[in-house]
Amino acid sequence: MVHEPSGATFTSLRGALEGSGGAPADQWAALDEVLSWVGAYGVPPGSISGMAMGLFRASLSAPVTIGFDPVVARRAFFGGRQEATLRTDSKGRPKVYTHMAALDIKSAYANAMARVPYALSLRPVDPSTTLDPTVAGLAEASVDVPHGFPFGPLPRRLATDRIQFPTGGPVDGIWPWVELDAARNLGCDVHVRRAWAPRTTLDLFGPWYRMVADADQLSTPGARTLSKAIRNSLWGQFAMNGEENGITRWADDQGRIEITVDKEPRRMPHAWTTHIAAETAGRVRAQLLTEGLYGGGPGHPVHVDTDGIVVRQSHALSRPTGDGPGEWRLKATMKKVDLRGPQLYRWTCDSCAPSASMIGASRGRMHEPWHYLAAGVPRGRESEYFDRDTLVPVSHGSMFDVCIPGTHSLEHDLVKELMRV
Repeated sequence: MVHEPSGATFTSLRGALEGSGGAPADQWAALDEVLSWVGAYGVPPGSISGMAMGLFRASLSAPVTIGFDPVVARRAFFGGRQEATLRTDSKGRPKVYTHMAALDIKSAYANAMARVPYALSLRPVDPSTTLDPTVAGLAEASVDVPHGFPFGPLPRRLATDRIQFPTGGPVDGIWPWVELDAARNLGCDVHVRRAWAPRTTLDLFGPWYRMVADADQLSTPGARTLSKAIRNSLWGQFAMNGEENGITRWADDQGRIEITVDKEPRRMPHAWTTHIAAETAGRVRAQLLTEGLYGGGPGHPVHVDTDGIVVRQSHALSRPTGDGPGEWRLKATMKKVDLRGPQLYRWTCDSCAPSASMIGASRGRMHEPWHYLAAGVPRGRESEYFDRDTLVPVSHGSMFDVCIPGTHSLEHDLVKELMRV
């Protein structure tokens, strides 16, 4: 971001230090610690994504060439799953769930990236080839999903920025082998039409993962939060395509008068690495599907977001949890959850004050009446949004794709209605 009158240039940290605790001086100390951490690997200060790519390049012992058909790979690239089970009470107000728990996969993307080698390039193979989930292959297939699945096993693209996980019916597309194997194991019939297997493979992110794992030892919460943002921003850069290109100017000091000028799309070399991002996202979705949605016994989650779920506490306790990378961990126990949509809910915990007047009351442990996760709602104004009885079936804050609720794939009219939300 450039202040044109003075020429001063600013780099956004995407709010990574907001709410990390302490005064501005503490946030500056956190930033300084992170810059020292990346500087030890020869990476200069920059944007979150720039420092992420700098760390990856520093992890390579030799140049690496990556390339596969961008048209095929783009069809296999989908964002994460974001769904919510929305209900109303007898008075028509949003249902408040009780005795819930939030679980997520620790370092889900970084662990998925380091777990199995990647295909630097791919080659066509016979459609009868075994879809080995430990191999980074792709396949074009028609998948028959048995009617009535609570959670659809595979994403399909409905528009440039809209995806859905059908809960029944035929689904056509291209997916990583790991996802197709998961769908088949859940009882879906998978009919492969074309398949691509690795031509050459490499442990592409193993050395990088060992580097970024050091960030867990940084001394301040703010530094650990910012380093996590850097770590998590790497995988998506392999799918950048340059289609959305433009300049935005703000003509007033308050930043309310916005003028955007679109520029010609430009083809980026990252188009040839899209299969890397597609494989990464597929690995995380497959783990969420098999372990989080169908691997925990009775009781389905009421909220799903990329690598985490909200489920009843009694059902959460029946799931294996740990604190290692790639393991499910308990993030929060929730007395009440006011669920309004994907990435849009608030909850109370044992330390929440029953009313605002009790903030800072007995024992010094009380805090605001609610915790909020409200993507797309301005910070500090969350309570205003929840004063309304509004349910939103799609996420406000999807980074890659907006995920609409699952339906049978042949319910075309319902899908069209959901697409308009």
